[in-house]
Amino acid sequence: TLVVKPLGLTATTGDLEAAAENGLAAPHYTWFQRVNVETPSPMAPYAVPAALLTSTARDPPTLVRAHLGTSTGMDPEVLRAARAPLGAVDEHTDYASGWLVHGLWELTDDDVGWDSPDRPTLWEHEGSIPRALSSLSFSPELGLGVVALTNTGAGTDQVGWWRFRYDLHH
Repeated sequence: TLVVKPLGLTATTGDLEAAAENGLAAPHYTWFQRVNVETPSPMAPYAVPAALLTSTARDPPTLVRAHLGTSTGMDPEVLRAARAPLGAVDEHTDYASGWLVHGLWELTDDDVGWDSPDRPTLWEHEGSIPRALSSLSFSPELGLGVVALTNTGAGTDQVGWWRFRYDLHH
């Protein structure tokens, strides 16, 4: 592939049996913001291209470091192409090969200048299935990237994950 093998992402796979053999974390679900229990989740192999790549805490940061230019092994043109906007999501956000691209408006004070073209650019990708959530984001201009992975779905507690994301950006 263009990404997994060149970066040496040894634990990133779409093979659910291999993931299970390598210690795939048990899925959990939060019930009414009170109880977080192990809860089975359907993981159909046909969903792998869209939602069921599995990984470890080591592999996704390697991808982010590659986009930040601090990792080797990957063709820089492939990375540039992955970051190139393909179309607009809305007036403030573009879409680029799975990434949402927008100015880092969180760096503004009291939202003054939030739409300035001089803000650093942020690339973000979030993933969710009923029992797992993920978030990758990076800003090459700032040399900063963040990866968050969980084996707990938002469940009936949609607020928890969004509060985490908000606090992370602020």
